Amino acid sequence: MKRFIAATLLGCASLGLSAPAHATDMLKMSDGERAVFGAEVRAYLLENPEIIIEAVQILEERRAAELANSDHALLLEYADQIYNDGWPAPALRLPPC
Repeated sequence: MKRFIAATLLGCASLGLSAPAHATDMLKMSDGERAVFGAEVRAYLLENPEIIIEAVQILEERRAAELANSDHALLLEYADQIYNDGWPAPALRLPPC
């Protein structure tokens, strides 16, 4: 009897754990379910607009990091041309007029 109860509980738990994965699979949702989900997301965002601001801030941080990485890559690529341009060392240059 204890084995039956344990097996039943284990079976129920495994079904319960897999249910959220199926519920959030957008490809398996019907058009009606997708519309309801979209309406819920929209309502949540309208009630909590600070989430949008936070998301935009994160996007800007990511873009700034990508730009910095791109600039760094350009400096590495052209370092020889930038730093070895044929002119004498800065201490030996004539002052500007």
